[in-house]
Amino acid sequence: MRFLPIFLIFSLSEMIVAETSEQYVVRSEFMFCKYNEGKGYNDVVEQSKQYQKFLEEKGLKYTRYVMTPIWAGKQEYDYILSGNWPDGQEQYREWGAYLNEYPQWLAEQDIDVSQAGTCSASVSMRNHAVMRIRINQDDYDRINFVDLRNCNFTENASMSDLKTFYVEYERANRDFGREGFGINLFTPYRGFDTDINFDFVNMTYWYNAEKRSEMIASYREWNDFITKTNLPEERQSLIEGCSPPKTWASEWIFSTGR
Repeated sequence: MRFLPIFLIFSLSEMIVAETSEQYVVRSEFMFCKYNEGKGYNDVVEQSKQYQKFLEEKGLKYTRYVMTPIWAGKQEYDYILSGNWPDGQEQYREWGAYLNEYPQWLAEQDIDVSQAGTCSASVSMRNHAVMRIRINQDDYDRINFVDLRNCNFTENASMSDLKTFYVEYERANRDFGREGFGINLFTPYRGFDTDINFDFVNMTYWYNAEKRSEMIASYREWNDFITKTNLPEERQSLIEGCSPPKTWASEWIFSTGR
């Protein structure tokens, strides 16, 4: 059983826009898991760090996160293991090493190799980073709020159109003074059934809880500000609708091969 595979070694692949963050695409995977008997969150993190040692020895490029539900409704799993590669080549290199070399590597280690969890489903997605407004890294929380929503395009809209929109949306947020958050869009790649009912997943994340709180506190002023622009109408022309947001806790565990 594969253990840990999201979120963010980034390879630069798209345009840089003055006064806004660069947009790029990486590959991501999500594994939906339940704790094994007697195991918990700390065991998942520890086993992830064991896998980090293997990746570093092999010179493989991979980033790993663990996500747990906060306000996410009823779930059939306890946590999500999420991983990123900078591109498709690294995705298959890492998977190949896991399948062919990791079992022998584990056998040679003097460590506990009992699995922290059992993952019943996994998918791979293209991860489009469309905007982020950073703060000082010293102010990052260890565990961050992440909101996920399943969304659909309007009939003639595309991801390219939406990326152009987010350039202007980020600029508006900077002009207003909002900071400490970002948005990524995930499009299905592998592992999905044919009857999926969304075009992309919208992920909004915050670098710390204080910035999330500030955004809530300034909502009325932001709404007044944004409605004076054409951005709400532009967004409506591109996005037919999204599911209600579900909030997760996300912890970055490691990045290798930078």
